[in-house]
Order: sequence, then structure tokens, then C-alpha cells
Amino acid sequence: VSAATTIHSGFEIDDHDFATILIRDSDKRIMVFYTGHLNAGFFYRVSTNPEDISAFNAQVNIDSTIGADAYTYAEPFQLTAVANDPIYFFTRNHASAAPDYPEWLLSQSADDGATWQAKTVFYKSANKSAYLKVVQNGGDRYDIVATEHPFYEISSVYHWYGEASEWHKSNGDVISAAMPLGPSDVTQVYDGTTYRAWITDIAING
Repeated sequence: VSAATTIHSGFEIDDHDFATILIRDSDKRIMVFYTGHLNAGFFYRVSTNPEDISAFNAQVNIDSTIGADAYTYAEPFQLTAVANDPIYFFTRNHASAAPDYPEWLLSQSADDGATWQAKTVFYKSANKSAYLKVVQNGGDRYDIVATEHPFYEISSVYHWYGEASEWHKSNGDVISAAMPLGPSDVTQVYDGTTYRAWITDIAING
């Protein structure tokens, strides 16, 4: 068993500050992504050795490439059946122009995290805070579920997926709407008009 390692110290005690882990396919090294709640930077570190938490390389701040305002959360994953094994990185941003209604950003890296694309604002729920979870199938597709915060009168659940560089509704129809997508562009899988919903996780069955 590897010894414990402190990845970063000094963030506030807040459940928004949790780190997320990706095992990089090329070398099985551990990538840990993290930030504070509404932090101006987003960071990651890579383990020195494969599947070993005892030592990590220096912290890298990818904010200068992504270009957001105030980060919270991270949803990293890798599609190994797609050319260049891209690492996708989803994060929530409280944009300075509308901090009360955060947007979700997407970036990706085609070189194991050495470089990252500038942000794409891909999802936003107008005048509401949006929350989402992502799961990938281990090869060429990722699925997303999203909801509004249940402190709103209506909090529904929505689904769509990414495959072959396209967004799709649950029935497979290609989504042609311009970015950022919103609830009306994707598939509503639960109507929260009567009973409000709240997502905690997403998994693939089978």
C-alpha cells in the first residue's frame, strides 16, 4: 500500500473542493484534478509512477489556457477508442458577467494533458444553476445528465451524449443547436414540476 500524499493544502473545508482522479491510459499514471470553490485557477498533478499515490510531479495550473473566471468541480475522462486518446475536461464556471447562473465548460487534450484547448461553453440553464454528471463507456462515447438545483420550484433531469464529435439526444438524434446547449436542446428524462429532482451520480448498466 502506498503512503498517503498531500496533493494540495490551503483550500477551505467545503464539499465543492473535492478532487477527481483519472488513470491515464498511455502509462497508467494517476492524474488528480482539483480547485477550490469559485477559485481563479484549476490545477492537476500527475503521479511519478504508474498507479502509485506516493509521489507526484509539480502542480500545473491550466487556467491560462482554458480561460475561465471562477472554477468549481471537475469531470475528467478519456476516450481510448478515439484518435489521439483525448482527455476531456468538464468544469463549472461562474462567469463574471453572470455569477449567479454558472455555465459548464469543456476543454480537451490530445497529448496526455501537456496542452489543452481553450474553453467551450457547452451547457447553461438560463437564470438557473445547472449541475451535471458524466460517464464514459471506456471507448468512444460519454453520457451526461444534468439538473437544476432543487432550491428552484422546478428541478428536472436531462440527458444527452457525445459520440463521433457530435452531441446526441437520448434517442440518437443529432443535436444541431449552437453552443451553449440548454434544457430545451437535450432530452428531458424526468419532469420535476411536481417533485423536484437532484442528481448524485451516473453509471452505465451492462
